[in-house]
Amino acid sequence: MKRSLSAELERHTLQARILIESLRRHLPDAYVGGQNSIYYQQTKPPRFVAPDLYVVLHQSPEARPCYVVWEEGDKFPDLILEITSKETEHQDRGRKLILYRDVFRTSEYFLWAPSSMRLSGFRLQDDDYVSILPNERGELWSQQLGVGLRSEAGWLQWVDKAGLPLAQCEEMSAERRALEAERKLQEALEELERLRAGGQ
Repeated sequence: MKRSLSAELERHTLQARILIESLRRHLPDAYVGGQNSIYYQQTKPPRFVAPDLYVVLHQSPEARPCYVVWEEGDKFPDLILEITSKETEHQDRGRKLILYRDVFRTSEYFLWAPSSMRLSGFRLQDDDYVSILPNERGELWSQQLGVGLRSEAGWLQWVDKAGLPLAQCEEMSAERRALEAERKLQEALEELERLRAGGQ
């Protein structure tokens, strides 16, 4: 069980990194952040949230340890993506959705649930989020970024207008292949254990 949770966390982290890095290459005039905190209210202590990925258009791409809204001209993210799990989905679809919609006024919010391969997207329309419907290729399109999101072989990726994946860092692609091979080996070993236990 510990190995399974560890592998899930490793996969979650790698998936976020792949999405962040491919977007950074594609959007040189935007700040693409993730797995760091957004400080959004100057209370004591200040309020913050840490999305898996977020994009602030027309903002310096320079790396930051965190994103402090009031130091960035009160500019909130234009797009946020959360990778959900069974433990976090109720927050991502509840409290966080309300925060991003009502306080951040983030134009687009995407949710990816790797365990069920469920991809959802919402676009701010007036004061509410409305569902983004998939296009003919099954991609959810971001009007803000001019790219789409598609699930392939259990991994989420950004695609261009032609449906081609955005370039990825080769090191991360290799890491993803290694993680996938390890997962398949683990599944095969678990199946072998089940067969042995059944034969006794």
